[in-house]
Amino acid sequence: DALVGNPAFGNSARFDGSGDYLQVPDSDDWGFGTEDFTIDFRMKFDANINTGFVGQSADGASTGNNQWYFSHNSADHMAYFYWKDGGVTNAYYGINWSPSADTWYHLALVRNGSNLYFFVNGVAQNVISIIPIGTRSLGNIAAPLRVGSAPDTSAPSMSGGLDEFRISKGIARWTSNFTPSTQEYTQDEYTKLLLHFNAYRYETTRTAYTTDAQGNTTTTTTDSLGLLRQETKDSQGRVIYHRERNGKIETNSGFEGE
Repeated sequence: DALVGNPAFGNSARFDGSGDYLQVPDSDDWGFGTEDFTIDFRMKFDANINTGFVGQSADGASTGNNQWYFSHNSADHMAYFYWKDGGVTNAYYGINWSPSADTWYHLALVRNGSNLYFFVNGVAQNVISIIPIGTRSLGNIAAPLRVGSAPDTSAPSMSGGLDEFRISKGIARWTSNFTPSTQEYTQDEYTKLLLHFNAYRYETTRTAYTTDAQGNTTTTTTDSLGLLRQETKDSQGRVIYHRERNGKIETNSGFEGE
């Protein structure tokens, strides 16, 4: 039920806190090993709640032995990064952070060698090292990646928005204060996941039907942006004209209608 709208810029994903999340298939790209990495995105809360931003869990429970997550806990006003692999906790960090509701923030989590950085709107935060990462390897967790939710039952799904979600491997994109980009990211050699959330709009649509003197029936579907798609069928149900918002146009295609 994740929606698209109310963006930081462009479009953005909208989660309603009732179990929504985006799931990405498992990949070796999420196993960072000892490499530098960066996870960054824009987000806003509808309310200051306990929520997960991203993670994986091979066990499906908060007590699992193979999981990692980046999350926020409103009870203690902290954001956390936690990684447990094969029953061993390889990294556990937190920052004190009390975000305001209905406000867009840029968050970045960066590993640079044995150091881990948290940035909020480009400003480095005071990091609490519960279990320092040191030279430990963050191995591949065999599970899908969840975006907009904790990977297990430890925190509810997000209520709010996400935009420009990016995972970079092999690079610490920032190690000191910076100014977050106001433009959509472009992919480079280090980018392993990049979500603009621009592709789809899930919203109420309207469909109208008209029939001309020759018996051709035209179906026109619109949403808040205007024409979504239009299709004309002849009296035998054959599609003779088809147009979509993305520019696709077919005429006299002759393929049978549904």
